[in-house]
Amino acid sequence: MKSQACLFTVSMVFLLLITACGSGSSAGGNPSDGGGITVTAKGNSLAFEQTNISVSAGQAVSLTLDNSLSTLEHNWVLVRGGEAEARSIAADALTAGRANHYLPSDTTNIIAATQVLAPGEAETITFEAPEPGIYFYICTVPGHYPLMRGRLVVE
Repeated sequence: MKSQACLFTVSMVFLLLITACGSGSSAGGNPSDGGGITVTAKGNSLAFEQTNISVSAGQAVSLTLDNSLSTLEHNWVLVRGGEAEARSIAADALTAGRANHYLPSDTTNIIAATQVLAPGEAETITFEAPEPGIYFYICTVPGHYPLMRGRLVVE
């Protein structure tokens, strides 16, 4: 019985370590040395290639959303207020509509956003990194949020 419990514990620790390493990739570029960050829409799989971005608080961030590999429209929206707020903004995007780039009228918790990009387009935006913490970025095109999201870690 003890060896089963030990094996179970070791297995769980191993799984946690593998999960913590993640399969997402970090954004290209090093914003601290003046380089920009590029986030790429991952073909037609409703995902961002980069699911984790790290920046410093107060840093000027230049971010490019590259939609050249997709046949779908996408945007990139950085949200303040955690995952529940990101989910709320994605839901409100449905009523905002395409003409408003799927951005709700109340933008209080939106730190930065691109326009909705057609396939083959790219857009660069610049914003100041907020105070230290973890922020979520999402695509608010209807139906994309559950899979197209990532984390901006501000140190």
